[in-house]
Amino acid sequence: MNETTRVIANTKTRSKKISKEVTRWDSAVIAGRRHEASPIGQAEPPSPGH
Repeated sequence: MNETTRVIANTKTRSKKISKEVTRWDSAVIAGRRHEASPIGQAEPPSPGH
């Protein structure tokens, strides 16, 4: 396996990992928004800057 192929393979693996992280983060953000929007269970005020 030459250097270029290895680099491309590494990049693909890394971007797959990143997109998995982003998906998890997006889900967390959406869940957080849903929690903020619900009238019950507002334990904490929405943080400033939203």
